[in-house]
Amino acid sequence: MRKKFFRFLNKVMLKIQKEAAPNYPNVHPTAYISYDADVVSPEHLYMEERTSIPRNAIIMNGERGKFIMKKWSFSSVGLHVFCGNHMPVVGMPLINVTDAVKSALDVNHQFSQDVVVDEDVWIGANVTLLQGVHIGRGSIIAAGSVVTNSVPAYSVWGGVPAHFIKMKWGLDDILLHEQSVYPFEERMSVDKIKKILIHI
Repeated sequence: MRKKFFRFLNKVMLKIQKEAAPNYPNVHPTAYISYDADVVSPEHLYMEERTSIPRNAIIMNGERGKFIMKKWSFSSVGLHVFCGNHMPVVGMPLINVTDAVKSALDVNHQFSQDVVVDEDVWIGANVTLLQGVHIGRGSIIAAGSVVTNSVPAYSVWGGVPAHFIKMKWGLDDILLHEQSVYPFEERMSVDKIKKILIHI
């Protein structure tokens, strides 16, 4: 009798969670986003197949600053993404800098920008991604990092602010991985990979 009651209670709780969850029109059916994720603009969250955002996530996105996560990428708990405009204005305290003021002053749209996470990226626990950041394919972001600049493909970054630690693999391993995982038309070129290895 007790087992039946707890099974029934579990079904009721799952139904409540499902109905209370916001509608994500641009999230792939195979993607996972935790029911407790705090997403400011669900319609401006883009998640491709087999992506994952677990619990305690805060996504501060909007029309001008979208959050885009490409296939096979996932984060650990506590992901924070800030796509929005946080511009300071001379002569005004931050509390008085309204959205209308920001929109009027941000004519080049340099403060509100998309945050993009490319394919096959692993983001550790309690990572913060700031506006305009682009995380390259196959990269790793260490736990607790604050990412303020874009990250090249197949690199490992960590720290506050996040800095380059090392390449995930060498040229031969990256090429093998690209050939094994991606169809021909989606693979990175040898020249592009070499440029990353040289300039990092």
